[in-house]
Amino acid sequence: MPIHSLSDLKKDDNRGSRQSGMAEALSQQPVDGEKLSAEGPHGLYHEKQIGSLCAVHAMNNLVQGPYFNEISLAEVAHGIDAQERVAMGGGWLEGQASGNVREDGFFSVQVIQAALTHQGLSCTPIGAESARAALNDPCAEKGFILNRSEHWFALRRLG
Repeated sequence: MPIHSLSDLKKDDNRGSRQSGMAEALSQQPVDGEKLSAEGPHGLYHEKQIGSLCAVHAMNNLVQGPYFNEISLAEVAHGIDAQERVAMGGGWLEGQASGNVREDGFFSVQVIQAALTHQGLSCTPIGAESARAALNDPCAEKGFILNRSEHWFALRRLG
């Protein structure tokens, strides 16, 4: 069933207990992201979602390889937390949960930016003045990491 818009998915969701189309296909076999190959069509690298590690998967899909993992991103997050404690005078933030990584594995945009920068890549918030060129000509960019409803995903130029 080709998907033309998100409303096509909603139609499947609204059919109640009688599943058909995409909903039926997805319910036939459970998907286990850890067991699926990251090798996609035409040699494209694509990690499947595991838990709340969408930032890890989005970053690896963007750079087309397994360069990032939850351990390295957690280290970056804790480094940012330490910098924030110093900047805020420290004491009252000790023992508080991280503001840059949650227990379920969700990472903040600051972690994504720092991790990409550590790998020699640039990551500019789309609202920044320096991103104006990307807004004017998005096709000239290699890719984007986006967030919607606490889910990170990547859009990447191919070729």
